[in-house]
Formats: sequence, C-alpha cells, structure tokens
Amino acid sequence: MDLVADSEKGIYMRAFRKTALKKTGLTLAIAAALTAGCMQGCNKVEDPAKLMADAKRYEEKGDHKAAIIQLKNALQQNPEDPEARYLLGTIYNKTGDFQSAEKELRKALSLGMDAGTVLPELGQTLLKLGAYQQVLDETKELADKTKSAQILTLRGNAQLGLGKASEAKALFEQALGQNPDFADALIGLAKYSLLQRDVETATNLSEQAVSRSPQNIDAWLFKGDLLSIQGKLEEALAAYDHVAKLKPNMAAAYINKAFIEIGTGKFDAAKADLDAARKLGSSLSVLYTQALLDYTQQKPAAALESLQQILSKAPEHMPSVLLAGAVQIALGSMPQAEQHLKHYLKKDPNNVYARKLLASVLLKNRETQRAIEVLSPSLKKVKEDPQLFAIAGEAYMQAQDFAKATEYFEKASDIAPKNAVLHTALSMSRMGQGESARAISELETATKLDPKSPRAGILLVMTHLRPQGIRQGARCGKGTGEGEPG
Repeated sequence: MDLVADSEKGIYMRAFRKTALKKTGLTLAIAAALTAGCMQGCNKVEDPAKLMADAKRYEEKGDHKAAIIQLKNALQQNPEDPEARYLLGTIYNKTGDFQSAEKELRKALSLGMDAGTVLPELGQTLLKLGAYQQVLDETKELADKTKSAQILTLRGNAQLGLGKASEAKALFEQALGQNPDFADALIGLAKYSLLQRDVETATNLSEQAVSRSPQNIDAWLFKGDLLSIQGKLEEALAAYDHVAKLKPNMAAAYINKAFIEIGTGKFDAAKADLDAARKLGSSLSVLYTQALLDYTQQKPAAALESLQQILSKAPEHMPSVLLAGAVQIALGSMPQAEQHLKHYLKKDPNNVYARKLLASVLLKNRETQRAIEVLSPSLKKVKEDPQLFAIAGEAYMQAQDFAKATEYFEKASDIAPKNAVLHTALSMSRMGQGESARAISELETATKLDPKSPRAGILLVMTHLRPQGIRQGARCGKGTGEGEPG
C-alpha cells in the first residue's frame, strides 16, 4: 500500500507541476501581451496632419511655445514637410530666434516650397540679422520676375540698412506704384524721411499708413515709435494700446510700452507690461527688455543673466552686445566690456553711444591715446552732445593737453550750462592752464548749481587757498561744510 500511495502521489505531483507550468506560461503570455499593448499605446504615433492643425490653432492663440512643440513632433515623423518647416520658421521670427528661423525657412525652400511664399519671410529674417546684402542678392530674381510691392519694399529696407538712402527711396516709390495703399512701403518712405530729418513728412506718411490700412499692426507700431522719438510719450502709449486691442497676442505692443516706461522711470508699469509679453511666450525681445529694466534699476548682475541667455542663442544680436558692454562696465569688468564694445563697433562704427562707452573703458585703463582715437570720428561729426564733449575733455585732461580739454569742456558746458559737473571739470582744465581766476569762476558756478556737491566745494577752497586767495578761501570754506563728506 505504501508503494502504491507513493506512486499515486508521484503521479499527482507531476500532474500538478504540469498544470502549474501551463498556468504560469499562460500568465506570462498574458503579461507579455499586456506589456506589448501598453508599449504600443505609449508610443502611439499621432497623425502629422493633426499635429499641424494643433500647431496652427496654438499659433492663432499666440501660444508660440506649444505651436513649436507640435511642429517639432510633426517633423520627427516627416522631416521633409516643407509647410511645417515654413511655419516653424515664421514662428521663430516672431519669437526673435532669427538663426533658427533662417535655418527652417531655407529648409522649406530646399524642399520645394514656392519662393514667392518663403522669400518675403526669409527676407525679414535676414533684415533682422543685419544681412542686408544677402536680402538684395537672394530676392533679385524674384523682384525682376514679379515686381511685387512686398519684395520691392523688402529690398528698399535692405538698401536703407546699407546706408543707400536714395536707392531705398526709389524702391519704396516703385512699390507704391504697384500698390498705392501698401502700408509697409509708406512706412519705408517715412523712415527715409526721418533720415533726412524731415519729421513732418514722416508723420504724414505714418498717418497715411494707419488710415489706409487701419488693421495693419506694423503701421500702428511704427506710429507709436515715431511718436516716441518725438517725445509724445502718452500718444505713443495709446498707439501701442491700440495694437494690443487689434491683436491681444502681439508681444511687441507690451514690449514697446515697457521701453517707454523704463525711460520715464515707471518701473512697476514696465514690469507689468513685460510680464504680459512673457505670458505670450519668452523671446529674445522679452529677455533684452528685462535686461534693460534691470540695468536701469542698477541691477547689472541680473541684467547680465538675461543677456547671457540671449547671446548664447544669438551671439550677433547687436543691441544685446551693446548693452552687455554697458553692463560689464557697471560690474567693473573692463576687459569683457571692451570686448563687447569693439565687437559692436565693427558692425556699427557710426554709433556714438558705443564710442563713448569704449572711450570710458579705455580711460579707466589709462589708455589715453586709444580713447582719443576712438572718440575722434564722432568729434568730427557730432555738434550737440555734451556727454561726448565731456568725455573728450576728460581724455585730453588725462593726456595733460589742458588747452584741448578746456575747448571740449567749454563746448559741453555751452550745451548744458546748468550741469555742475561740467563746470567743475572746466575749472580743473583751466587750472591746468594756469588760469586760476577763470577756474575759480567756474567752481563758484558749480557750487551755486549744486550746493551739496562736495567735489566742487572742496576744489573751490583748495583753489582759493593758493597765496593770492587765502582770504577768499576762508570765506568760501564756511559755505561748504554741508557738502563735505562726513
């Protein structure tokens, strides 16, 4: 019986193991099937047409970031889709990523998209990149073939960028011959008029642009810009508000308002407008304006963070290069400041502000002759810039050419007669020439204009304390205590 029992037990155990193995195999098969199904679901391929439709819908709402994500997803599945490349390029243009815009638009062209569609957008990209000659070269054939107002205007703006004003004017006029109401051409002629210092004609052309094309965003933006440079700031803000009303997702309206508010010291309002622009999608323009706000509020380290983000993506974004130079001066980083400013002046050698900044850096480094050389081109052309003349005066003081220093300090003081610092500087150059009486007169003017200035007050006392002025110095000393450091 024991043998039989053992035998039956063995049979049962083998049967159990066989059944268990079958169940285990079935379980594993089910698990594998479920896993495969999950993997297929997780890697579900979305329809490229749907992704494109989603991208267009996001873009209509002004959500550039979401639109870019959907377009990149579409291009992962079909990298050779010219429409997706083109749309991605146009969005990059809006966000200020012009290098990426150029890449995508050129790809769309190479994939066979119509040049008449792509080149106007690519031309705008190249204008933003300062590649003016490329605009002319790459649109010549299309311009000869179509004579379209859009391409003629694009070429006119390129000629303006190259400093060829008369050629630009002719192209804008040709464009208006094709389409008398074309707002971009009217704006182009207005820009030409500004270069000729004809503000009245520029204003009339700007008004024509908005009256003939009242829904044209660029016409209203230009009107705001024109009013701003005329100092009509409230009217400019109203023009930008109108842009925001016409197109609520237009970040440029908020950014342009922020520029005015930064210039007038309304930093809270500027921050609010920047926040509104940022909600529409981060862009180089938002980062640049944030950097300008931080710099103006004497936060150079914060400003540098924004500028580094810009220059890592767009090293040739010249406004950021120039601002980076100013920021590095504020941080005391003179080698970096010099590097940025030299880079900027290679691209825009006629920029007086950049020359003033670079000269200031060189003077701090005691590179006097180089500073004078940097200022020289501007001194030959500019007639009404007291800051330029003051820096020139400082440079010649450092060179111990007191006659030249006096000449430039006098020019600066004539333009800004109520600037105490200039009168103080002029007095020092006169002292260098041995003209003590006139030096004292300038210092007395400086102390009257700014009684709290310790430098002017102390210098006045020191000047009077020369042998011929001891008595007057004693009298003046009584009036300078408030301005002395203490």
